[in-house]
Amino acid sequence: MILNNNINNNINKENKRMSTIVHISRHDGTIKNMNEVFRDFHKDFHKNFHKDLVYFETIKLSLSSESLSESSKQAWNAMTEPYISFNTAKSIWNDIHTYLKNLNTKTVIVTDTSMLARPFLQNLDNHDMNIIVYVTNRFDWGKEFIREFDDEYYSLYSYCSKVKRVKFIADNKYDQYYCKLKNIKCDYIGCTPFLYFDEMPISLEKAFIYDRGTSINYYKEHIKGIEFDIFGPNNKYIDTKFLRQYKCFIHLPYQVNVQSLHENLGYGVIYFIPSKDFLKSLITPDNTNREYYWEEAFRNAQLLNASVELSEWYSDHLHDCFYYFDSWNDLTVKYSALTHDDIIAKRKIIYSIISNNNDINMKKWGTAWGTAWGTAWGTAWGTAVPHSPLA
Repeated sequence: MILNNNINNNINKENKRMSTIVHISRHDGTIKNMNEVFRDFHKDFHKNFHKDLVYFETIKLSLSSESLSESSKQAWNAMTEPYISFNTAKSIWNDIHTYLKNLNTKTVIVTDTSMLARPFLQNLDNHDMNIIVYVTNRFDWGKEFIREFDDEYYSLYSYCSKVKRVKFIADNKYDQYYCKLKNIKCDYIGCTPFLYFDEMPISLEKAFIYDRGTSINYYKEHIKGIEFDIFGPNNKYIDTKFLRQYKCFIHLPYQVNVQSLHENLGYGVIYFIPSKDFLKSLITPDNTNREYYWEEAFRNAQLLNASVELSEWYSDHLHDCFYYFDSWNDLTVKYSALTHDDIIAKRKIIYSIISNNNDINMKKWGTAWGTAWGTAWGTAWGTAVPHSPLA
């Protein structure tokens, strides 16, 4: 278990009016993103409603805690499995509901995989907590690990998405679209990364790539005339700020959205990625070798096309953050032409775009809180929060 200690240092946990928001996730990236949301929310909430206290607790699954009972530890461990069945969800709820009650849990937020919400949605009649399912991957991710079709899962999520105290929110347009195809009411709120900017020039005249998705050999085969370093699980970089010393990140997107994209943009990391048409040519059925990895490549034609069109990489709100290349030769030409002045100018553009997006997304989170808890909570940011439905 990981607690957001930076947020909670000055909170008296014994105060009877204190309520708790519990964030459950497996993923460091979604934890960082929600921490940014919590920090802004917490700061302005106490500025405007100082008599009320809110406590934020993040539970990163797969980590045990001495403060948990053995049965609760087993329940959290069960939630680390990619697929959670009806019976497993029932067992998890039986083991952890008392723990959550003792925390005076007002709301549970689930990120990373929506399967984690099943114990809470399946037992809506047994608690009064608000449930926010932040969909950062297909809401049914995990079902591919079983052979039988779990119709009850789809029916449950569809039904619960219309319940007032439950909100499904996607961090990208494709996952929102996929939810709606399955009759799940789902809003959209993009990621809200930490922002950093300085005009310090780059110190390394080369690019970097990250070893995930498409194989490193594929990069090496196609990238010509460009020196690059390789990072990955076995060769980690120090932190995101460290990446700013490189000219750019040459990246072959492998999912419709990844948390690291927004973290990197928050620090002004410059991306070179395939243009939309070039990406489609690399992942179409005609590419029988399937050397390029795109998570939705084996979906039907409708979903495959939607996964590209609605991905964060080609979204209107991020489009100007990227340099797009139309061929491997075009990559070499555009990379070679990139100057230090270009880099500083691009970072300013990125900062402006992400700052504006963060403002929009935080107002949407304000609306989400307001829907779940009432208008006072929703206006806690200190700025006007729109009261119309989320876009």
